[in-house]
Amino acid sequence: MHRFYCPSLSINAALSAVYLDPSQTRHARTVLRLTIGDEVALFNGNGLTANATIQSDQKQMALCVIQVQQAAPLRPAIDLAVCIPKGP
Repeated sequence: MHRFYCPSLSINAALSAVYLDPSQTRHARTVLRLTIGDEVALFNGNGLTANATIQSDQKQMALCVIQVQQAAPLRPAIDLAVCIPKGP
């Protein structure tokens, strides 16, 4: 499933329409060849993700949000490597 950045995505966006900006619309339409009815994933950069379907394919692609979820916070993975010092 293709993911798109959508800053207008909010927790109250379920079953409503959101729009992609023109550059992302062009990428979805010409590069990925997505059409009306295809499912995509959205994220807003603040921890919200959503599943949506493409409703219209105009200058700004309209998406109908199906389900909004609060993403779990990512915990960074830390690897620690220690060298044993040489000495008596």
